[in-house]
Amino acid sequence: LIYSHIDGGLCLLNRKEFDAYKEDEAVMRLFKWGLCSSPTSPNNALPPYRFWMMDPTSPFSAFGMTRVKSDGSDCTNMAKSLRQALKEDFDQAVGVHFNYMDRETFRKSIN
Repeated sequence: LIYSHIDGGLCLLNRKEFDAYKEDEAVMRLFKWGLCSSPTSPNNALPPYRFWMMDPTSPFSAFGMTRVKSDGSDCTNMAKSLRQALKEDFDQAVGVHFNYMDRETFRKSIN
């Protein structure tokens, strides 16, 4: 659920690393500017295919392991579950698209 960090970083790169413009990280910058930023990204943080996967009217949603419900309730249930998880007491979060974030950075980034 997190690709873009609240500080402007992306995935495994924090903002300072992202802004270093290293040649071997050019693909990550293109990914952020091409898919994870407006106007392509619906929320200026996630690539559009993340939204297509949860849209029961999108053919792209058929690629998920579990098909989304046609009434759209999966989005509501996921949001409810995420809100509950954010209320839990935790110090840091770990994800497949980022190494780890402290609680506040995670909460701000997921918002």
